[in-house]
Amino acid sequence: MNDLDKVISIDGLLNMLAKYNHKELHLHHTWRPDHETYFKKPDPLYWQAAMRRYHKENNGWNDIGQHVTLLPDGRFVTGRDFGRDPASIKGYNTKAFAVEMLGDFDIGRDPFDGPQKRSAILLARWFDKRGRYIRFHRESAAKTCPGSSINKYDFMKEVRDGDDKYAQPTLRRGSRGETVKALQDALNKLGYKAGEVDGIFGPKTESAVKAFQKANKLVQDGIVGPLTWAALDKAIKALKPDTGSVISRLTELENKTKQILSEIQNIKKSLSK
Repeated sequence: MNDLDKVISIDGLLNMLAKYNHKELHLHHTWRPDHETYFKKPDPLYWQAAMRRYHKENNGWNDIGQHVTLLPDGRFVTGRDFGRDPASIKGYNTKAFAVEMLGDFDIGRDPFDGPQKRSAILLARWFDKRGRYIRFHRESAAKTCPGSSINKYDFMKEVRDGDDKYAQPTLRRGSRGETVKALQDALNKLGYKAGEVDGIFGPKTESAVKAFQKANKLVQDGIVGPLTWAALDKAIKALKPDTGSVISRLTELENKTKQILSEIQNIKKSLSK
């Protein structure tokens, strides 16, 4: 039996799935709520309860349609009992496992990347290695679901290449390396004073991490795990471009263009003599 509305990691989910024998994996996106709406109230249990109410009261189903909801931070919320067929794709529900990826992944909307994509890839890889079919909703319905920005060929290529390039290590005081440099650079860009970008997770970096966690309503433990990485990724993407540097670059290119045009004119003059 599956616990009602329980937040779990990808590892926890795969451990649970080992007890079942689903014949295929269904991938959907919620469309609404999208990432912007979710992060206004980043409470996974609130949104799971809202989806369950909608499915029961508006669709007339006896429970939420999906087995799990995949959150932007890469965690899952359990929904329908894993032993029951989902309300997922007409004609293909028998012994299927249904996932709703929270977000709107149509072109130009939410990015499908980071911890959320990593968990989707790892889950699909688990099914694929067992010879189970990975079915996008749009394959069997007139929809773009799970999002027109997600190309199935590219998705399956990543599922089968075995590379876990979306994984971010957990960082804490004493950590060293290039990932720490990336962390320090991100914190500094966001206005949290992490100090010199030297790849050493010391007191200043820890203090900056805690300040960032406090501002984003995360546990202030100074440890950079999946939730903090996801919040950092969102904050960096929300940054406005550095207008000053853009203008400076455009001016530089304009001056070079003028110089090249001047040289061309001089060459033409010399050839005409």
